[in-house]
Amino acid sequence: LLVKTGLAFVYIPKHFPQANSLVPYRSQIGKRPPAATLELIWSPYRGNSHLVAGYVHPPTENLFREAFKLRNQTNYTLVKGLEGSCDLPRNRTAIIMVSKPETTTGFECLKLHPRDYGFAGDEVSLESTALLLCEVKDILAGKPSELMKSTIWNGGFYLWRCGICSDLTTGLSKAEVMLTSGQVAQKLTEIGSIVKSLVNQELEQTTSNIFSVDR
Repeated sequence: LLVKTGLAFVYIPKHFPQANSLVPYRSQIGKRPPAATLELIWSPYRGNSHLVAGYVHPPTENLFREAFKLRNQTNYTLVKGLEGSCDLPRNRTAIIMVSKPETTTGFECLKLHPRDYGFAGDEVSLESTALLLCEVKDILAGKPSELMKSTIWNGGFYLWRCGICSDLTTGLSKAEVMLTSGQVAQKLTEIGSIVKSLVNQELEQTTSNIFSVDR
């Protein structure tokens, strides 16, 4: 999936067994154990990567940076996002720590004001899963909405931050074009088709193995 589409998901039991062994402890310890914080930045990949994580409390951001030093993770983006996610807010200044290996500190603090780019507004309430899915379909269809603005604001930032676009303004424009022209919807269809094919292959292999054992 990663090779064919540029997107993949890590299924912890299969791809990251070291982390999977910690899951029972997380449940046993209770609310906000250290393992829950660790989950925000753990990665099964040892090569060059750009790690993105969200946080709520400033001390967490400092902890992340210290952990990155120990792991030689020199490419990262840390977002003081909505509810601790990687989503940039629209109702306040977005505070983001980005890696800058060439500087003395190794990082830079960005403060992005949505109003400077025409994206200031209230955060969109996510009232139900059913309603959210309908709104997502509208976004993929290129229909204007407040959630579309949030999507462009975030998509544009990450297009810039990941090196696809040279600056944030260009990233925002590209994100809008990708959504309104159907490029994102087309990509989703492509991913869905490949996932279905891979699942069918896995099922066929499993069935074949069972048949071999029975014989």
